[in-house]
Parts: sequence; C-alpha cells; structure tokens
Amino acid sequence: MNFLSHYFLLPKNSHEDLIVGNLLPDLMRGFSKIYRQNIKSRKEIQHLELVKGMHFHMHTDKLFHNHPFFESYCDVLKKEITRHKLPSQRSYIVSHLMLELLIDQYLVEHYEEMAKEFYLKLEYALRNSLERKIKMTLNQQNTSRIISIFRSFTENRYAFSLVESNGVQNALYHIVGRRIGIHFNDSNWNKVIEDGRIQMDKELPIFLKELKEELNDA
Repeated sequence: MNFLSHYFLLPKNSHEDLIVGNLLPDLMRGFSKIYRQNIKSRKEIQHLELVKGMHFHMHTDKLFHNHPFFESYCDVLKKEITRHKLPSQRSYIVSHLMLELLIDQYLVEHYEEMAKEFYLKLEYALRNSLERKIKMTLNQQNTSRIISIFRSFTENRYAFSLVESNGVQNALYHIVGRRIGIHFNDSNWNKVIEDGRIQMDKELPIFLKELKEELNDA
C-alpha cells in the first residue's frame, strides 16, 4: 500500500505516534531489514505506539500483497502496458507501484478531508517530541536524516500531487522511472492509468472496506 492507504486502514482516532510508526516503513530505505534485526524482537519497545504502528504497516502490506485484488489488478495493468505497446521492463514493479498510487489517488479524490487530517496529524507529531521518540526506538539509525525526510514529506503534501495532471506518471518516474530508464511521458501511459482506474472502479471501495474491517477486527 502507499502512504494515504496505510493511514486510511488504521483504526479510527489512532494516536499520532501510531500514525507516524505506520508511515515510517515507506519513508526509510531498507526498513524491512531494520525491522527484522532491530525492532521486531526488542521486547522493551513493543509497548510503544510508534512500534505498534510499524507492526500494523507490515501486517497490512502482507495482507495486501497476498490479496486477490492486488494480484488481479497488477495483472490488468501489465496487460494494459503491453496492449499500448509501452516499455515492459520491470512491468511487475511498475504495475505494482501504479496500483498503489491509483489507490491513494482515489482516496484523495473521495476522502479529501481525511487526507488533510493525515497531514495535520503529522505536523502535530513533529511538534511533539517526535525526534526524541524516534531516537529511542531506532537508536542505531540516523535520526536527524529520518526527521528531515519526514518533515519534507509532511510539508510537500505528496498525496495531493497525485490528483494533479500527470500526477501518477510523475510519481512513477521519481520512484522507479529514473532507475529503469522510463520517463512515463508517453501519452499512452495516461491511457493505461485511466483504463486501469475504470476497470477497478467498482471493486476498489469494496476491497478497501473489507481490508479495513479485517485489519481492525484482528
């Protein structure tokens, strides 16, 4: 899942530390390894809301990536890429990221107040000893670097850029395009994105509702 999707799936009225912990795995390079080695088994930090948020994020990703909806619509997007004769290198990762971005785009369009609330809560967290809490939890990491990335993400309000013209394409380029040599500026990418949105239009809200219920009943 992408940033806003992870927030949407959290329990209602979650503490801001849980929200930050749920966000950090997607902001930190190599988080999966850090999580396995320095977080998952440290008993003295398991009660912290920040750590509970990290656990929730990892559990959410596991459910999402093994869900038929994810597999089905990654396949839909890969077929659209082929049908429009677009570059197919790393088509799995491109379709995977495109699907996640389209879900966040949907959430900004249909839950704009929730998206605004998300960033307000991140701003609040920054004002309330976030650096100290991260240093205590991730004591082997560069805390100042993490805070810098977190602050930039919060100030830029990244999710709202997805509803701008070519927002999804621009995000794809910055996330993966530079690395694999795809600029995503061919107009056919617009068609892939639009066709993908149309095909998942009815199933997406049902999928999100079911996943949210499953996560919060666990």
